[in-house]
Amino acid sequence: MFDNLLSVLWIARYDYESGWKLKNHKHSFYQIVYIIDGKGYFLINNKIYDILPTRVFIIKPGQIHNIENNSKLIIKTLDIKFDVFDSRIKKILQNMDNFMGTDQSKIRTFLEEIKDEGNTKGVFYKEYSALYLFFAIANSSLLQRFFPRH
Repeated sequence: MFDNLLSVLWIARYDYESGWKLKNHKHSFYQIVYIIDGKGYFLINNKIYDILPTRVFIIKPGQIHNIENNSKLIIKTLDIKFDVFDSRIKKILQNMDNFMGTDQSKIRTFLEEIKDEGNTKGVFYKEYSALYLFFAIANSSLLQRFFPRH
């Protein structure tokens, strides 16, 4: 049901060592990056954002981005790449700022659920992953104005 709205392409936990820098790149899908720990910089479309724990970023298709760890701490992230097929969800995501906010513990919970589903690959893992991703997007503090809770 939800897999016709969006589809998880890939999810992973990353550790970026001190001094590590990802080259500028772009892709044709969406990406959400949840910062678990660490400090550094995230460049998205020529705008620099500080990387700090519990921050969440979204990269939209075609946006040039990179990560740089210029601290002595390891940057730990939870990254998800996904496609969106529903025009309403695309419109919401396109209108979002790349910095989705801080203290997004619900998003982390949903991303961890997607990672677990991908690891176990149960009968409905694609559907469950799409559902968890939808909940992560809908529960973002910036999206609450689009999905008001009554």
